[in-house]
Amino acid sequence: MSDSDTRLDTLITTHLAALHESHDRTVWVGLSGGLDSTALLHCASSLSKQLSSDLKAIHVNHHLSEHANDWGSHCQQLCRDLNVPLVVENVHIDKNAGESIEALAREARYRAITLHMNSNDVLLTAHHADDQAETVLLQMLRGAGVTGLSAMRNTRALQQGYHVRPWLNTPRSALEEYAAQHKLCWIDDDSNTNTRFDRNYLRHDILPMLEKRWPAVTQMLSRTAQHMVSAEHCLSALAELDLQQLDPQPVNMFDYRGFSLDLIKLQMLSPERQANVLRHWLRQVNLSLPDQVHLQRVFSEVLTAKEDRQPCVAWPETEIRRYRTRLYASRPLTALNLLSQDWSVSTQPSLQLEHGVVSYQQVDRQGLDMGKLLQHHVSIRFRSGGEQVRPVGSKHTKKLKKLLQEAAIPDWLRRRIPLVYIDDELAAIPGLWVFEPFQSTPNAPAIQLDWRPNLD
Repeated sequence: MSDSDTRLDTLITTHLAALHESHDRTVWVGLSGGLDSTALLHCASSLSKQLSSDLKAIHVNHHLSEHANDWGSHCQQLCRDLNVPLVVENVHIDKNAGESIEALAREARYRAITLHMNSNDVLLTAHHADDQAETVLLQMLRGAGVTGLSAMRNTRALQQGYHVRPWLNTPRSALEEYAAQHKLCWIDDDSNTNTRFDRNYLRHDILPMLEKRWPAVTQMLSRTAQHMVSAEHCLSALAELDLQQLDPQPVNMFDYRGFSLDLIKLQMLSPERQANVLRHWLRQVNLSLPDQVHLQRVFSEVLTAKEDRQPCVAWPETEIRRYRTRLYASRPLTALNLLSQDWSVSTQPSLQLEHGVVSYQQVDRQGLDMGKLLQHHVSIRFRSGGEQVRPVGSKHTKKLKKLLQEAAIPDWLRRRIPLVYIDDELAAIPGLWVFEPFQSTPNAPAIQLDWRPNLD
């Protein structure tokens, strides 16, 4: 075994050893059939007894090339020769989607692969230092920040398992040397020479030109990514310290599920720390991150808005709002067609609405008068404005708007709250209030109204 063999072997075993041990995990090798993944599969198969895991390969056919089926056949033969089980997944990319074909193919590929991964499974891919250098350059040209410039990671979470790139700091020349020593056969994707794709343009036109002036450019760009990883760790640690001071809270009310922060304390931070902690918070609660334009709008339209305003800044999969002294973040609220519905409560213990279910149950304590609910016409309506109610024990009516304000329910949710009318009078709001004259008397049969929103 040559020194290069030992080095490549050791990188695989070292990275796997650093993960959570699991005797029933599977190690998957992402196999395209090209030189890099062929070398990885060959090297991993030589270590199969040391891996303490099942070894399998997975090939994803994107159907983007007329030769794609031939590549699948090549991978099948390679796996037969190495006695490694192979799974072939077929995906189809919409070339007219208006997005990067490279990005669409990558998303479809990982989506297909994760279908086969169980808890603690590991996906190995053959990304190397040259790939990392290309990624850093691409991110620089897109104006990326620290996170983008940290590029690919050696190890990352992938669904319930892990994605490991053991050779990320190894130059491609080492893989070429390995393949030559072991007389490996591989296929060359014809699209890899098409400089219409950004990555290929950098690989074939830009990096060779840079290497003439700076021969170690690949290693230097890879080192830059490592520095950015360290910088990101420091920024994340600072963001976590800041976040702990901002009273982050989950928010569950009616058909809203989101998260909130103390806006006043957030405004006390410098703009740089505000941006840092907002990104950290959104990442932590699994919401999408804003680009610079939308982030600036959060600063100029939401953070500085007057307390009686409820501005909203939205980008794909995320909305940011302000209510009083809290900043709210959530996935976009679903548009609803909120129409009144009659509720035959004597035959229907629950009523399915577009955004949840209203139901009732008998209780031993005071609640809504059972007789009035069961013996009169009941309907579910939604706010139209101007509603007046008489709180229990009060001789005077009060505007519903005022009650909702006192309950700190944000404006954008008020029209989505189901209102229970008995005949034509507002009797109750599930989970909040029962109004006069519909409150049960002590020891009389009583009903509790419940509201279960569709939060998923």
